[in-house]
Amino acid sequence: MTPAEPGNAMLHISAWQQFIRNKRGDWEQLCREQRLPPDQWADWFQSIIAGHGIDPGTIQACAVFDADQKLTHVLPLRRQSRTLLGVSFSELEPLGNVFCMRHGMASRPGDSSPLLMLRQLSASADWSTLRIDGIVRGSTADVLWTEACESLGLRRRWFGGAEIPVLRIEGGWPEFLASKSSNFRYNIRRKRRRFEQAGKLQVSFFTRADELDRAFAAMAGIETVSWKVGAGSSLGDRPWEIRFYRELAERMASHGALLITVLSLDGRPIAYDLGLVANDSGYCLKTSFSAEHHELSPGAVLRALLMEKLVGQGVRYYDFLGKQDRWKLEWTDATERVESLIIYAPNARSWFISALHQLGELNRRLQASIRLSTRGSDGALLPGHDAAIG
Repeated sequence: MTPAEPGNAMLHISAWQQFIRNKRGDWEQLCREQRLPPDQWADWFQSIIAGHGIDPGTIQACAVFDADQKLTHVLPLRRQSRTLLGVSFSELEPLGNVFCMRHGMASRPGDSSPLLMLRQLSASADWSTLRIDGIVRGSTADVLWTEACESLGLRRRWFGGAEIPVLRIEGGWPEFLASKSSNFRYNIRRKRRRFEQAGKLQVSFFTRADELDRAFAAMAGIETVSWKVGAGSSLGDRPWEIRFYRELAERMASHGALLITVLSLDGRPIAYDLGLVANDSGYCLKTSFSAEHHELSPGAVLRALLMEKLVGQGVRYYDFLGKQDRWKLEWTDATERVESLIIYAPNARSWFISALHQLGELNRRLQASIRLSTRGSDGALLPGHDAAIG
């Protein structure tokens, strides 16, 4: 244990498998008491390890305990070897993937975890950068990591960024619909009516592990005729994604957090949504529909049926995840700004890596400036400029 302020909290860094073996029960109790989102559960991280084929030996568990030895925070860290312009360096990053929900790291005011972790990591010279993706700007996590860096004099850099649509819900389904425009309500009724005129509508909800074979068979069938096939983002194009989702679905089902929705027309599945529901919140992990039935708006019909169910069972926050697709913005105009944070270790190599990052940023800005100066507002080259420059 490493004693540190405030409140006599202590940080312990241990091998992942050892931590899971000894402290999994305490971790699950922590998740229940603090109502943590699914991407902070032990089973979420175990699914990432299994789905991506990650060696557990490369992962360390950073755990924070209070003065009474009660677990208060867990952050799995993975070490990665990186190369930037021919320079090799070691980067630490929280265990995660593109499907994580951005709620981790530090979510409670006064949480000392970022300070404790950075203080202990700073005493070691075997890393150059700590990269944390998907921090919501203005959130408690943003504030606490920033304050920890300033307290220890560590350099940091924000980069990337995206606006993620989220939906906050008050009241039941009738109240929710009443809060939307008349055009929104009309479109829901119109698309549902058109779908039912084409055949028999059936919606199925899968929540148990013994239903997963049926659910994933339906999902696989839809993916083979989805628009995603041509875009290279179909489940069939990425076997690791299937492994991750199947592993995650089985584990989430054991917690009562799984919800797979399948929409069928005359008995044939043509749209699905793979989601999670926990602590009054819903999350959309994967969704798709049959391209040959796009005229019937199967995705929109499914979404309305699913949202009616979620609102009816008390969901108050819905995270669409991913980028600002048009269909998501039909449901909400609220977004959360997420960015990535790089924290530099207090050593000479990290100073060099920081300088390379700054040079890269300057180069990107220069290239953007050149493009703007050589092209008109319509994107066409201005007279006197070689196409090779633009």
